[in-house]
Amino acid sequence: MQHRYQVGGLHALLEQLFESRASGVLYVSAQVGAAQNPRDLVLIWRDGEIVYGGVTVPDAQSFVKTLAKKFKPEWADSALGFTAKKVTNRNSIQEPLSMLVKLRVLEWQQVKDYVREHTIWTLEQVLAHAGQATLESQTTSFDLCCE
Repeated sequence: MQHRYQVGGLHALLEQLFESRASGVLYVSAQVGAAQNPRDLVLIWRDGEIVYGGVTVPDAQSFVKTLAKKFKPEWADSALGFTAKKVTNRNSIQEPLSMLVKLRVLEWQQVKDYVREHTIWTLEQVLAHAGQATLESQTTSFDLCCE
């Protein structure tokens, strides 16, 4: 489903996705600045809620590594090495994060705060601009569900 929207129109589209309990990846290309340079971002939706916003859909390994190094840089390498040996689903974000929480390398609140701040930053980049958005409602491998 592809939508073109005018300045301020992305908000209405986001409301529509919320109300319809959409799931999938919303690819947004906003026209930013006087030169109308496109700014491409993604919003990952699950059951009408935005669960992540960023420049790309993150892969599990880099997302988990980013969080571990941000919050416990002194433990990150050894903790990531341990979880890499134990993880059964290499595409899962949830599984290694759960292990890191159990090891007390991370707390769920830190994960939630990081995702919220990153998503807000993403939305701030595009909300005030015209552009187009495409929802791909296939399931995504982004399985984050903060406990």
